Amino acid sequence: MKNLYKASRSLTISAPQATDALLKKLRKAVADKKRFPRLSKGQSLNVNQKKEVWGVVREIDGKVNVTALKATRFERLVKPSAVSDLVLDELDRRALLVKDTDGNLKRQVAIKGLTKKRARYVCIRKLVAKPS
Repeated sequence: MKNLYKASRSLTISAPQATDALLKKLRKAVADKKRFPRLSKGQSLNVNQKKEVWGVVREIDGKVNVTALKATRFERLVKPSAVSDLVLDELDRRALLVKDTDGNLKRQVAIKGLTKKRARYVCIRKLVAKPS
């Protein structure tokens, strides 16, 4: 009965609520720096880092401190996962995504040491706290 209640509650969450929850979770993970190490373009992750990271923070298309999150990880972090496409649209509506040149919400990025070839990432701006 408890599982049924949780399942039904998860269906009542709106895209903005799910987006806010995701952003809160990601800001905490980015601040920790273990899940999202800071890399320069061309810099590589070491073998030990690869096991723990969800993505990286780096410059993309001239925008600094962009959080590149693996698309598959993004879908697992959105709760409920059924609204992950709606959350992606909400991030775009809030102008937080760094889209590719064709306007795709997920973009291909090459991150040495994380994947062997270019992979799809959700690239989100404004997750890194500004230095005080």
